[in-house]
Amino acid sequence: MHDGYAQCRATSGFLPAWTHVRPGRKILDCGCGPGSITTDFAHLVAPGEVVGIDIDAGEVERATARAHELGIKNVHFRIADVDQLPFDDESFHAAWLIFLSCPVTPPSFLFSKTIQSLC
Repeated sequence: MHDGYAQCRATSGFLPAWTHVRPGRKILDCGCGPGSITTDFAHLVAPGEVVGIDIDAGEVERATARAHELGIKNVHFRIADVDQLPFDDESFHAAWLIFLSCPVTPPSFLFSKTIQSLC
């Protein structure tokens, strides 16, 4: 789990306050890692859907296992690169990009492609 996220999660409850995270929404988590945040989103948007992407196959496997262990059905994980999002435009209501651990080139391209995937 991301240490910064764990601390913030334990002290502030910031995810429920994020206005785009509400029941019925579809959320994209870019750089989802082991799925800690992604599974939290899944609880908050149910019956909506959350898709977590990461370029590391091991992280996607861990995230998938975590969701399975928790019995969460409205979350999906896949190997994908934020520089080449494999989604149609307007596929998501919101995107989470906080914990990307690698530089993207150029950052403006990343944000424009992510914004295109939002409704």
